[in-house]
Parts: sequence; C-alpha cells; structure tokens
Amino acid sequence: MIIGSVLGVGSANNTIIYDQSVAQNGSSVLPGVSSIVGRTLTSTSLSSGQTTLIVLVVGDSISSNSGPSAYTPTHATTENFNIYNSLCYQYKDPVMGASDGPGSYLGMIGDKLNDAGKFARFIAVDPSEGGATSRDWSASGPFNQRALASIWQMRALGWPVNGSRDSWRFAIMYVLGTNDQAAGTTQAAFTANGNSFISSVRGIGCTADIFIATSTMLNNVTSATLQAAQAALINNGQGIYTLGNMDSLTGGTNRQGDGTHLTLTGEDNWAAICTTTFQNHY
Repeated sequence: MIIGSVLGVGSANNTIIYDQSVAQNGSSVLPGVSSIVGRTLTSTSLSSGQTTLIVLVVGDSISSNSGPSAYTPTHATTENFNIYNSLCYQYKDPVMGASDGPGSYLGMIGDKLNDAGKFARFIAVDPSEGGATSRDWSASGPFNQRALASIWQMRALGWPVNGSRDSWRFAIMYVLGTNDQAAGTTQAAFTANGNSFISSVRGIGCTADIFIATSTMLNNVTSATLQAAQAALINNGQGIYTLGNMDSLTGGTNRQGDGTHLTLTGEDNWAAICTTTFQNHY
C-alpha cells in the first residue's frame, strides 16, 4: 500500500522521487529508514583495485527480509546501499531498502563470494517489496520506479550501470513468481511483465546483466506454468541469464512452516546457488 508519493534524495543527478510503502510486517516505519541507527557507514567510492560486485534485487517477500533471523556477515566489505539516502553501510540485517523484517540472504552471498576469492567487495541494493508480483515491477507497475531510481542513483555515483567498468560489475537479480502463483498470473502475462521490466531498465541506458530466478513455490507447491514463463525470459544475446532454481529448495530444512519462505538454511543454500552463478558468469 502506497502511503507517500515523494521522498527527496539529494544526489549528483538532482532530487530522486520514490514511492514508499508500509512494511509488510505491519510496521508503520518506512522500509529502509528504520534501521540506520547502529550501522557502520562506508564509502560510496569504488576502488579500481578492488573487485566489486553490485547487485540490485527485484523481488517479493523472499528477498524482503522474510528470513526467520538476522545474518551477521564475516566480511566488512559485504555492504548495503540504502536507496533512501544514497549512502553505503556495512551489511547488517534487516537489509535496507526492502520491506522490514528479521533478515535476508544477501549478506550470505557477499560473504561466499569473498570467501571464494571472487569479489573482495559486495554491495547489495534491495528495493524489493513483500507481496509483489511481476505486474508490480513491470513498466506500468507501482514498484518499477523503485528499481529505476536505484539505478539512477548508482549512475550519479559513477557506478557501472552499463554492467562493467574496471574491476567492478553490476548485475540485477529478478526473483519473482511466488505471488504470481497466488494471483493466478498466466504464463504469457508473466513473460510479458518480465519483458516490460527489462525494457524499462534498458530504456534508461542500463545494459547490465539480468539474472532470472526460478522461483514459484507457494505452500510447498511449484508452478510449471510460471517456471516456463521464467525460462522464456532468458535471452543470453540480450544479457538475460538464469540465476538458479530456488524451487529446488524444498522441505522443512529449506522452507519455513508456510512452505513458501526460506529458513536460515534455505537462505544459505539459495545464496550458494547465486554465488555459483556469479562465480561462473564473471
């Protein structure tokens, strides 16, 4: 539910306007704003000698702090860019920018990439919203501007929104499908919505790689129809790749009691899948 229409963020490309929504856990505090206290500020400057992966996540509650508990990164260079003030912080759950809740899998990805010696610095950018469908992130959806405005902020900071520069990489994770199953989204509609999102990103000059997750599980049931729709989005010639199969993570070890959201182990296993994808791709 949108409760405000504007939030001015001073940056090098003038004021950026965001829509804002109430945290899905019922909090009246705006997502990304409630958790700044107690975080360690880092630099938004990127070092040419430091391998860095910046990841923008477009997702629903699974990417919006729905984990059952917080994860504490082991590396100080696992970081979080706050879309509400254009600043970077050492990563600390709950991830800033997304709907408020206990924790997310993003800090785990950063640590795993660092441990593997792949990227010395990882910056998570997460405007995800609980309850979101592919329609919500399409060009005409209520959350599309959150993704575009995040990219505009990164561009203003000189970050590689074209995907690559020096030792820096920028990628987009598209992790949607659960709520589409609940909403009865058709295969054609999901693919159309996904392509609409991709076109909106490309339309502002962002040519970064986009990784599509296989994510449809709702109440322990997956959707072959939506899986096919997600697969139809893959177009390597256009920089659209598979992220990995979250639907393969089943049972009480990986899923919470609702059969939908990930347990802490499930988040760790999903982070491992994403890490392997990024390791092999870059």
